[in-house]
Amino acid sequence: IKSVEEREYYPLSSAQKRLFAIEQFGNMGTAYNIPIVLIIKGRPDIEKIYNNFQSLIERHEAFRTFFDVIDGQAVQKIHKNLQLNINYSENRESNLKDIISEFITPFDLKKLPLFRFKIVRLCEEKHLFLMDIHHIIFDGMSSSIFLKELFLLYEGMELEPLKYQFKDFSVWQNKLLKSEFIKKQEEFWVNKFSDELPVLELPLDYPRPSVQNFSGKKLTLLIEKDLSDDLKKLALNTGSTLYMVLMAALNILLAKYSSQEDIVTGVPLAGRVIEDIKGTAGMFVNILPMRSHPEGEKTFKVFLEEIRKNLMEIYENQDYQIELLINKLKIKKNFRRNPLFDIVFVLQNMEKIQFHVKELNIKEYFYNGKTSKFDISFLAEEQHDGIEFKLEYCTDLFKCNTISRMAEHFKNILKKISSHMEKKIRHIDILTDEEKKQLLYDFNRTNMVYSGN
Repeated sequence: IKSVEEREYYPLSSAQKRLFAIEQFGNMGTAYNIPIVLIIKGRPDIEKIYNNFQSLIERHEAFRTFFDVIDGQAVQKIHKNLQLNINYSENRESNLKDIISEFITPFDLKKLPLFRFKIVRLCEEKHLFLMDIHHIIFDGMSSSIFLKELFLLYEGMELEPLKYQFKDFSVWQNKLLKSEFIKKQEEFWVNKFSDELPVLELPLDYPRPSVQNFSGKKLTLLIEKDLSDDLKKLALNTGSTLYMVLMAALNILLAKYSSQEDIVTGVPLAGRVIEDIKGTAGMFVNILPMRSHPEGEKTFKVFLEEIRKNLMEIYENQDYQIELLINKLKIKKNFRRNPLFDIVFVLQNMEKIQFHVKELNIKEYFYNGKTSKFDISFLAEEQHDGIEFKLEYCTDLFKCNTISRMAEHFKNILKKISSHMEKKIRHIDILTDEEKKQLLYDFNRTNMVYSGN
């Protein structure tokens, strides 16, 4: 990777091409917005926060990036100077959800800026920090970088200069994707999906719309500390990671629900494959398909080993990009669903957004957004009291109680595998005790009182 000379415009990275293409189909709304919502307790210096943010706009070219089409090709342009407008207001804490939902609106990729920022005073000792940014210039890791740097500047610290900007990575990646190195990875991926591609058919509450809708909600599931500790021990004893164990359990859940034994799920990858870009803001994320075969006669131990090998191969071949694979496999555009997979599993490993800065207590506020990029995304995060799952689901396909039931079934699988590794997949029971009682007893109350005639 090298620093690129200044140009009028630059090529898009592979991930940016994917998002730009998705946006052109319309109907996306705010599905690819990344909202950051913080509660600041104390008395922040508002002007100082804005000045520090302005410094980060100058530091990271991602904030000054917008998009255009030249000679039929999408390109990114970088503005030299972008001034942050101060957006400050006062409101009541009781209006918190309305304030946030009104703040998050769609972006036009051809217009600067592709982010918005606001601070709302809720009372003398409490402020709402709002930021909304389009995914095409930012990813989850960028959010962590931004907040960490913002509050380091607030405390008067100096930041190390950035070695590379996102455009440097983008130019480098475009060259890499034409190299012999990538052809070897392409061979791996094409071989994985050379036969007929499976389509996951989960039982839906509503008919799948003719055009994919990205309306959604999130449901939270907590895996308690005792169980999460058991799962970590299981990972350690089998030479796996926690992600591998959870991914194996998720594929068993999908097999139980669909009665299918050939399943493809999405594996998000940070994409920051070069050490010198790990502190750079931008959209680096790649998402690749994992194909598994949770056949009933396999033990969980055997299946976990298959998942482990599967994921290791994916990590070794992660420079290949999902849109290249879709094109290579000649998958036709289906307006009803995502290509290759509808279920994604993410285990967050980013720093928890919680700071204590000069008499300020800053915490992330959970906002239950109204979008879902996939049919269901399983978003897991390790916490001190266990593992918290957020199930982001498409409300055009599923009811809330269906996803709630699925979450409990997933938890039951985790309980079973934590203590019975040698159990065959077909013997792993997903039902709750209440459901068993309902099936075995309540539904079988067939006694009838007849008259003596």
